[in-house]
Amino acid sequence: MRFIFIVLFLISFGSVSMGGVGDMYFCNVVSDTNMWRMNHEKKSHLRETGLKKFNFKWEKSKIIIDDEFHLFIYDELPIAYTQKSADGKPMVVANRSSEKDRSYGLANITDWVQVHTDGEDFYYAQTSSTGIFTKKADCTKF
Repeated sequence: MRFIFIVLFLISFGSVSMGGVGDMYFCNVVSDTNMWRMNHEKKSHLRETGLKKFNFKWEKSKIIIDDEFHLFIYDELPIAYTQKSADGKPMVVANRSSEKDRSYGLANITDWVQVHTDGEDFYYAQTSSTGIFTKKADCTKF
């Protein structure tokens, strides 16, 4: 009987520490770097922004970001694939891209976004014709 209780305890403890589909995460941004160049300027600008907080939910086919500070251009990212991280935890890779016409019609702005997360570490990268934006956040499961 004691053996059954020990096994049940270990199974429930393991499931709490593992992240995955259906889980909600609270994240603290630990690095937020933006590098951009305005079309009329010849120099680039680099800025570390203030550290913020956000939440995200890992669903079966997408990641939904709840962000009151507008750190991200998309609040939903479709999941491209899942894999195991180096320590064996499930990890998801989500990405999205779009083309937006500029108002004067001379060129298109293409945004490309990719997120890698295993629930604890959240990596975000965005590239566009206007710049490169990266974020790294430490997350905990609700």
